[in-house]
Amino acid sequence: MRARPLWAHVTALAAALLVPALIIIGLIAQRWVQAEQARMEERTATLNAHAVEQIDGFLGGQVAMLRALATSPALEAGDDARFDRQARELVRLPGVEIVLRDPDGRERVNTRLPRGAALPGGALADDPIVQETGAPAISGLFAEAGSGRAVVAVTVPVRRGDTVTHLLTATLPASLFGQILRAAGVAAPYSGSIADRAGIIIGRSVETDAAAGKPLPGFGTIGGTTGQWRGRNLSGIPVFGTHHRSVPSGWVVTIGVSQAALQAPLATSVMVLAPVVLGLGLIALLASLHAGRRILLAKALLAEAADDLSRGIPLRTPVTPVREVNEVGAVLAETSATLHRQADALRKSNADLEDRIAERTRELVEKEAVLTTTLDAMDQGLIMVDAHGTVAVTNRRLAELLDLDPAFLAGRPSRAALRRVLETAGEYAGTDPAFGEAIAVGDLAVLGERYERTRPNGTILEVHNAPTAEGGVLRTITDITARRAAEAALRHKKALLDATLANMDQGVLLIDAAGIVQLCNERAIDLLGLPPEYRHCRPALADVVAHQDAAGEFGDAQAGREPWLTLTGDLLGAPPVYERTRPNGTVIEVRTVRLSEGGAIRTFSDVTERKRRELAVLEANRVAEAARLQAEAASAAKTEFLATMSHEIRTPLNGVIGYADLLMRAGGLSPAQARSAERIQDAGQALLTVVNDVLDFSKIEAGQIDLDPQPFAPASLADNAVAIVGSAAEAKRLALAVRIEPGLAPRLVGDRDRLRQVLLNLLNNAIKFTPAGSVTLHLASVPLGGGRHALKAAIHDTGIGIPPDRLGRLFQRFSQVDGSIQRRFGGTGLGLAISRRLIETMGGEIGVESRPGEGSTFWFAVPLAEAAEEAAGRERRAPPPLERPARVLLVEDSPINQDIARAILERRGHRVTVVADGAEAVLAVQAGAHDVVLMDVQMPGMDGVTATRHIRELGSPLGRLPIVALTANVLPQQVAQFRAAGMDDHVGKPFRPDELLATVERWSAGRAAAA
Repeated sequence: MRARPLWAHVTALAAALLVPALIIIGLIAQRWVQAEQARMEERTATLNAHAVEQIDGFLGGQVAMLRALATSPALEAGDDARFDRQARELVRLPGVEIVLRDPDGRERVNTRLPRGAALPGGALADDPIVQETGAPAISGLFAEAGSGRAVVAVTVPVRRGDTVTHLLTATLPASLFGQILRAAGVAAPYSGSIADRAGIIIGRSVETDAAAGKPLPGFGTIGGTTGQWRGRNLSGIPVFGTHHRSVPSGWVVTIGVSQAALQAPLATSVMVLAPVVLGLGLIALLASLHAGRRILLAKALLAEAADDLSRGIPLRTPVTPVREVNEVGAVLAETSATLHRQADALRKSNADLEDRIAERTRELVEKEAVLTTTLDAMDQGLIMVDAHGTVAVTNRRLAELLDLDPAFLAGRPSRAALRRVLETAGEYAGTDPAFGEAIAVGDLAVLGERYERTRPNGTILEVHNAPTAEGGVLRTITDITARRAAEAALRHKKALLDATLANMDQGVLLIDAAGIVQLCNERAIDLLGLPPEYRHCRPALADVVAHQDAAGEFGDAQAGREPWLTLTGDLLGAPPVYERTRPNGTVIEVRTVRLSEGGAIRTFSDVTERKRRELAVLEANRVAEAARLQAEAASAAKTEFLATMSHEIRTPLNGVIGYADLLMRAGGLSPAQARSAERIQDAGQALLTVVNDVLDFSKIEAGQIDLDPQPFAPASLADNAVAIVGSAAEAKRLALAVRIEPGLAPRLVGDRDRLRQVLLNLLNNAIKFTPAGSVTLHLASVPLGGGRHALKAAIHDTGIGIPPDRLGRLFQRFSQVDGSIQRRFGGTGLGLAISRRLIETMGGEIGVESRPGEGSTFWFAVPLAEAAEEAAGRERRAPPPLERPARVLLVEDSPINQDIARAILERRGHRVTVVADGAEAVLAVQAGAHDVVLMDVQMPGMDGVTATRHIRELGSPLGRLPIVALTANVLPQQVAQFRAAGMDDHVGKPFRPDELLATVERWSAGRAAAA
């Protein structure tokens, strides 16, 4: 290597020192600029995360408020007025409105409008999602109906069980979100925006009113939950920005800083460093020239002294212009003298030192193994950094908590290397830059003895710092995520409990074992008239009772007389449940629940309204009972009237119809006399129809109508009904016909008499209201399956018809089309009503189609079973001939009825004995042999019921003689009384000859068989 002069080395040394200094200064400047830019970018991301947290917290608070409101007892009770007051008390922010809507969008409460004002309606876009999922929903920006202002809506469902009964919405103005951004620290040179899921700006940290409703620039390029972007903001300024998407709402929050602000540190550093660099260069040049001359002189002297020392020559202290060189020369001289003395001593102690080092090394290895085992067993992470910034000690738990490679920590890295690894992993991404710097360098003045931070994965770490005696730092790290979650859950539950207690309709006192009121809600203050400070001051229960007593709350109540008032001793000695009335008239229900650990929970409910309702129910029950008794009395009076009317009309009517029938059957009448007898008979039958209609309708209304299903031939039934009304149609020269449709069932099972009654009602009406033309009965059946058929009958006439507006009056009792028809055509107006009730009792339906002047068609359809073949065969067999005459005892006080009954029975061949009252009947039964007794009921002297009882008391065989009631008393309850007295059967007056004969022969045949 070519040697160079010393001055060249000095110059090179100066250059070597100056150039690195300049490079270092440049790198430091660049690093500072980059750090400043990174700090601003990191500050942008931090502001973004903080703004999202504030917005999510605000929206979560709104959801929690709405959910608390959704549990309000006022809402469950349907008390919209009280719910409106509660909602208005909760609204604290200007412009925020609470709206309660039905699922169809109709509003019930709106805090924007005065109570009682007309409420607008309309559903929101998120309503179907809320109703379907049952989860809260946060809308995008929209224009509020009515005011037109830009708002967003937070909606929660109100559920009762599994049903969404209402929708509760908080309407938030867009301007409110600009305030939240500014409150989160978004200020110049930073700016922030909030956009909904469609990219429409909701709020901005600056000019929020002008920006609301405009599209967010660059929204289409935003993807993922977080990220960065560069572009121009709403004002056209180039910016660097970050975005963060809110999970609950789906909104995007962007924070931007202008590119000019990012480049400002570079210009500042250039202006500051340029003079510094020039000054340092000049100073370095002058200093190197001056120092070079002196160093050259000192070098020559030192070279001479060194040469002497190398040759073992005693040195002299050199004298040079450089004091340090002189001192070095003196030291060299002294050192030369002592080197020889120390050489022997060093050789001797070297062996001893090596032995001690080996022993100490073994001890350290053992202690290090114990320390390592202990540290690895800790549940806390531990790291110790020595005074030189080297990571001296770590444990296993630290590597786990910070996701570090144990091999990396085992290499004892420097604090700077550890920081680079953690920063590369994003460990301090969510930490304030200044605080992160303090963590990295271990600045305890900033960190303090304890702090907490949240890792990117959400883990919350608690860090304790302690300085070591050597100037290092000992740091322990604990995972407190679970503890913080439990504390947050506890705070949430406490908030829910506070909201529940504040909105309860019951007053609540929580009393501990020492008699101290630990909790008192607002409702208890209101219900008991307590001072407001009792809400928080935790008074003794004795003080509460004393305050109430002093205020006259208990009136003249005394502890010895009222068990619920105990002013001394056990203050909870009251019954578990009791009621008392306050001086203002309010009735409160007090419930006490003892706690296992002592103390109790006492609730107070305002039951004034419930008491009022209970009294009202008692009064209503009393009125209803009185009305029931009155109705029963009226019903009994109506029954008595119907029974009297029936008897008084039927008794003479029996004579009219009976004598007319006898005249007609006797023959020998002239045509005029026959016509008169026929008219008498028709008039009697018409009057009987009126009486039967009234009584039938009474039985139908009372649910006492009984059906007697028997096999019958529908075609024969139709022919019979038409034959009965044939004379009436012939008298009016009307064409009367029956049309049997093909496929009519030959035999069905049903109440033939009731069906005939309906057919006769409809046929008589058709003939009555048809002045000319025809009346046709159409009969058909439709198979229903399972052996059943629908019997369909339709009576069509060419009569006067019925106006459409009068059809609704048909089939109603005592109702005809109008009064003029009643006067012209007569009738009770019960025929169609009875027909409808009979058809419906059979499970069928009845109706009418009519046009004025063209005629009407009345129809009915009844489901009936198909008759079995053997039943049909039995019906078709003719009744057997009379085998022997019956011996009949007729008990009747009316001579007319005696003549008619005797004539009918004797014409058939029966032998008849007649007596006039019940006493004679008893004697006749005892005196002679009879097969059957026909017993009238209402007779002078002994009535028929009493006579029947006497006969039954005669004993066998006379006491078992068949007794048939032959009376005008035909009501169901009357017939039941007759049977209870011992009568076997009943025939009503006026009686039909065939009915009377059939009854007599049925009972006399049974008597003969028994004999």
